[in-house]
Amino acid sequence: MVVVVDGSPGLAETAGRAVGLVDDHQIPGGQLVIASDHGRSRR
Repeated sequence: MVVVVDGSPGLAETAGRAVGLVDDHQIPGGQLVIASDHGRSRR
């Protein structure tokens, strides 16, 4: 899962937390969130 946010760093951080995992060290200017929920399987 990849989430791309074009907005403020706070908005990007919030979006990343919503999906569970953020590689925030790869966010240039806080405008890109790379997130994955492969470890969150619900059945």
